[in-house]
Amino acid sequence: MPLITIAPALYAVVFLIALIIGLVIDGFAIKLAVSVVTGKNIHLSRGMFVSLVSIIIFAILFVIFSIFTPVVGFIVALLGMIYVIKNMVRTSWLGGFGIAIVAWIILVVIYAILSFLFGEFALAGMHFSHYF
Repeated sequence: MPLITIAPALYAVVFLIALIIGLVIDGFAIKLAVSVVTGKNIHLSRGMFVSLVSIIIFAILFVIFSIFTPVVGFIVALLGMIYVIKNMVRTSWLGGFGIAIVAWIILVVIYAILSFLFGEFALAGMHFSHYF
């Protein structure tokens, strides 16, 4: 038995807070990536929505196409995610790919800074929320 017991409702609250913080960070990365790659300016809420939809599509396609092999699942899921970014930002395939790459680089930098400032333990909840 653990030393400290936490009610299951508290787990749900912590998960939702971590999910919202992760979406804000992802949305900010998408917003910056769109402005760098295309020169367009989108609102943070639009970036959060693009991030949420692309993550959901990636997860669904990965699960479906990983039946064949995980590599095929990953490639199809990545193409699906780029397709979502391309359509929601209204850019080309190359623009969608560029936005995905630049957003990923921005996320690595943001998480490195947050990890330096708050420690690895503070980021555990945000990393956990990205798996759903």
